[in-house]
Amino acid sequence: MEAMLFQVAERSLRFCRLFETKNVNGKIRFFRVRPGRILTIARIVKGRRQAKFNVLFSSSLHSRVHQCPLRMLRASVVRACPSRIFSSAKIVKAEKKTGACSQFSEACPIFCKDKRFIRFPDASSGKNRNFGKKLRNLCQGTIDQPRITGAESVIRVISPVICFLFFRAEYPIFAKTRRGKFESRRSKNRDVRKNPLRDENKQLNLIGMKTNLNYDMFVPTRTLFGAGTLNELHAQPMPGRKALLVISNGRSTRANSYLSRTEEQLRMAGVETVLFDRVEANPLKSTVMAGAAFAKENNCDFLVALGGGSVMDASKAMAFMATNPGDVWDYISGGTGKGQTMVNKPLPLVCITTTAGTGSEADQWGVITNDETNEKIGFGGYDELFPVLSIVDPELMKSVPPKFTAYQGFDALFHSTECYISKTASLMSDMYALTAIENVAKYLPRAVANGADMEARERVAFANNLSGAVMTFCSTTAEHSLEHAMSAYHQELPHGAGLIMISKAFYEFFIEKHACDERFIKMAQAMGMPEADKPEDFITMLVKLQEACGVANLKMSDYGFTPDEFDTLATNAKETMGKLFLANPYELKHEDCVEIYRKSFR
Repeated sequence: MEAMLFQVAERSLRFCRLFETKNVNGKIRFFRVRPGRILTIARIVKGRRQAKFNVLFSSSLHSRVHQCPLRMLRASVVRACPSRIFSSAKIVKAEKKTGACSQFSEACPIFCKDKRFIRFPDASSGKNRNFGKKLRNLCQGTIDQPRITGAESVIRVISPVICFLFFRAEYPIFAKTRRGKFESRRSKNRDVRKNPLRDENKQLNLIGMKTNLNYDMFVPTRTLFGAGTLNELHAQPMPGRKALLVISNGRSTRANSYLSRTEEQLRMAGVETVLFDRVEANPLKSTVMAGAAFAKENNCDFLVALGGGSVMDASKAMAFMATNPGDVWDYISGGTGKGQTMVNKPLPLVCITTTAGTGSEADQWGVITNDETNEKIGFGGYDELFPVLSIVDPELMKSVPPKFTAYQGFDALFHSTECYISKTASLMSDMYALTAIENVAKYLPRAVANGADMEARERVAFANNLSGAVMTFCSTTAEHSLEHAMSAYHQELPHGAGLIMISKAFYEFFIEKHACDERFIKMAQAMGMPEADKPEDFITMLVKLQEACGVANLKMSDYGFTPDEFDTLATNAKETMGKLFLANPYELKHEDCVEIYRKSFR
């Protein structure tokens, strides 16, 4: 270990300049370095299994730090060994100077121009004597974590070398102030934030949720995206010669000539079609079974879903039941479903989406309602239920009314916000989710205000497609379970509208628990508030987006809900789709669900 330390120090010194001085008592060292360099000074002192060393890192931060000018950092000799990591260390934190160092000064105030430092009480004394152990357990995050506040933000600066050599985790720089007192000379009259390390209720928020580095991604669907891509359908390889063409029981598909255009494209591709036009807003089990029987009667060898999320969800279940025995509820896991496994491979499916909401054109899942038992449960998950081909043509979405454009857009938004705070989140899902959130927040108000705005339509459709794909390797949370219970008992409730109704109270619950504060901050920034520095900013941006889209005042009472059924809805949500509760960043109990309904009711 000693040899390794000295090797690191020797190599590092070649790349930067060091100016080292001592104060009177000889305990304080000042290091001045140039940006973009890494400095490691190690001094090994044998005896009692302890190694004393000074560390200072200033890695290549420019791309992430917005050209932050690094100044001076004070560091002292700290003690460390595998058994007692930084247990006797003291944290130094600079006061944040407004506007200093751009955005990074908020995330890492120790690097801002302000040279006034504050030292917190010895972490090894009193109730914090187990500080080192707690820190070791908490600091399991990764460098890609969203912006965080306080001295702990220095973690991502020093992690590349020291954490690899010693602990394979991330730890902040510990140091003493020059004066050796608990406060700086000017701190008495200043508003100084508490040290987050000292608040046990917020410990999980310090580093935030651990980002999964592993993920299982399989998206076999060929996707044609862009305005006018429906006209390219005939040139694509078809999975069969006779298709069951599935549409909703509404009039828009016919009135806007989407049906005739699709039939013509399939005819040009040499495909014969039969029409099934009975799918309702929340597809029923009985409708699925009728469609599957119709496909078998007409000897269809594949399905074409032309419509929104309900049509695509129902078509997946029809394709499955056209080749498998029994009832669709035999294959449902949850509620009164029997949880049986697939016997035969389902029929291939082609999806042509006319809405931007569910992302069903990109995943292998659907949601089916059993009106006999008031259950609305997700169905599928088999790789064979991925569409073989999906057409995402924003021109088909221009006719969607403003109200439903908003409902569908928020459905896509919540797919991504839920996946982003989910315990199943990964590096890949974070990328998909944040991009989708950014596009929905920026362009959905434009699409609602002007349905003919093709740039807005394309961007929202893009976000919807990402939100569908992200659910193939990441799980949503209980927000969807809570809404599915609502629309199971009130089938006239649009799915997106139900999500909007409960969204504010749902996310406030996790913010109050400080489950993943840094992720809410990151989402607020993606939604158009770059200066966001607290989780409540996400709620601010969420409400602002709802107001911009004209859906902030939706009322549960308008759809027949009463407070008396909240307990029933909460029970239904856990019994039918309880698996989504496992993805919550904080445990959501029955009484918590009831309270979310209660706060959302008006």
